[in-house]
Amino acid sequence: MPLPGFLKVVFWDLKFDALCIRENQDLIIARVVEYGTDEAVRWLRQTYDDAAIARAMEDRKEQLSSRTLGLWRIWLNKAEDWCAKNPSRPLKGVFWRS
Repeated sequence: MPLPGFLKVVFWDLKFDALCIRENQDLIIARVVEYGTDEAVRWLRQTYDDAAIARAMEDRKEQLSSRTLGLWRIWLNKAEDWCAKNPSRPLKGVFWRS
């Protein structure tokens, strides 16, 4: 099933017509939660259930911003540590650790 045309802007770097709602579900969800407009988010919530959205976000959490994860954590009624990201760089050799 093809995606609605208003989502094309979210997939600027991909062949839009080749995307499939079911086969590319995780990619579509991740892109829409991160870059989607109000219209795109409404479409997303009508197309996929909350469990599918949460699963896709968990699988692609490294590609999502902390702000996006925080907002959707509230919308999906998840625990505060849901999709917690690891620090961007490990604390190797810091002066207070011996």
